[in-house]
Amino acid sequence: MLAYIKGKIISYLSGSCVVEVGGFGLRLFTPITEDYQKLKVNEAIFFYTHLHQKEDGSSLYGFLTEEEQKLFLLLISVAGIGPKNGLNILSFAAPSQIYWWLVNEDAAQLKKAPGIGAKTAQRLILELKSKVGSLNINPQSKSAAFTDGAFADSAAGQAIEALIALGYDQREAAKQINAVLETKPDAAVEILIKDALRLLMRF
Repeated sequence: MLAYIKGKIISYLSGSCVVEVGGFGLRLFTPITEDYQKLKVNEAIFFYTHLHQKEDGSSLYGFLTEEEQKLFLLLISVAGIGPKNGLNILSFAAPSQIYWWLVNEDAAQLKKAPGIGAKTAQRLILELKSKVGSLNINPQSKSAAFTDGAFADSAAGQAIEALIALGYDQREAAKQINAVLETKPDAAVEILIKDALRLLMRF
């Protein structure tokens, strides 16, 4: 298995890029999120990868974090979830958010991801709820906003729901709440919302 690559970005389009490695240009397909949109041509890059092989050819998938790579592999292990749907889910929400939905059996949120219907969302929950804990998502990583057991009834969860109600994107809300948690891990809901709004208003 090709676990990772290091090289230089030669070209980038939303959802894919070409990386030069040892004189070869490798095309990788990636999630479409803010972090990937910031990639620049001629920038040195490190991608965790997955080489997906099928009868009509092979495709290479790249991820900026190991969490995304591992979650992608877990998602595509479910029947009916190919690489395209796996990327759609990772483009729709952060790993921590997906983790939250799976362990809390929140099919209503999962089915909002492009290409994921109600039956597929239920199948994902059924097959992955007991497996997703093995990812050991780090609550201090940039893509994680929740610790194990800190879900819908947690201060973080309530704060994110409040920001969403105010019209903010779910992924961005989770990202900013996580930023506040890094310095104020025991903050109350009101403080989380207040500080996250300050961060959001900077952009």
